[in-house]
Amino acid sequence: MLQGHEDVKQYVSNIGRYILNNSSLIEYKNVFPYTFQVINDTIVNAFCTPGGFVYVYTGLMKYIDNEATLAGVVGHEIAVQLIKPQNLWGVPNPPPDWELVAKNMVHGRAGQGESPARSAAPAAPSPAAPIPAPPIPVPRAPVIPPPIAPVAPPVVAPARPAPAAGPTTEQRLSELERRSTQLLESVLDILRGQAEEYTRNCLEEFRQQVDAVIQDAESRLRQDFQQSYEESANSLIGLRTDLMEQMTARGAQVIRSAEDTLRSRVLSQPAPVQKTAPAKPPEPVTKK
Repeated sequence: MLQGHEDVKQYVSNIGRYILNNSSLIEYKNVFPYTFQVINDTIVNAFCTPGGFVYVYTGLMKYIDNEATLAGVVGHEIAVQLIKPQNLWGVPNPPPDWELVAKNMVHGRAGQGESPARSAAPAAPSPAAPIPAPPIPVPRAPVIPPPIAPVAPPVVAPARPAPAAGPTTEQRLSELERRSTQLLESVLDILRGQAEEYTRNCLEEFRQQVDAVIQDAESRLRQDFQQSYEESANSLIGLRTDLMEQMTARGAQVIRSAEDTLRSRVLSQPAPVQKTAPAKPPEPVTKK
């Protein structure tokens, strides 16, 4: 089956629906549904199966050059469904003129009956034809995808020439030793590079950790120093206040003690005798 390309499938289905809706000779088109499918293959053919299944190859769609030819092929496959209906198509009692209708559709003379040369019997009056359904617009032919290309056979490599005489055992051992030495040196270089990179990463990580520890220690020392300074300042202020209070009290006590001592000494001494000095005669005034 054609995968994807829903426009191609819809295009073929629209042609089939157009034929079904515009033909009054397909009497049992409503008994079973018609299905139109597209097969992706280069075969130039189409076929149908019981039950209204119609299949069209993409090879046929690429071979024909107009839409009318494709419609004729699809109509032919629809008509093939009517040749031997019987119970094969799910119709228990087909009409008596079924074979005549199928033959006319196959030969492209649907609705005309037998020719006068082949049948002398008068044609029976046909019933009123049903009003046909409006036609379904048929889109333009889309681009048909290319068929699946066959798989190319595998390319067989040419036979290799016979190998020349191989090296001796000593040469093989020497080559093996040389390759082993190269391999060992390359492995050592890789390990040396990985060790150096790991050491650099470890040193960088250790330096970052040391820097973080130093910054944390400096921050803590700064905080402790500020706290110690504030506590020392508060202690000095309190000590100065205490010393001032003690010195004031001590000075007051010393002053009171001195006052008491002086008062007791003054009271213990006798009263002094007042002596009057003789009056001096006035000095004579000399005139110049």
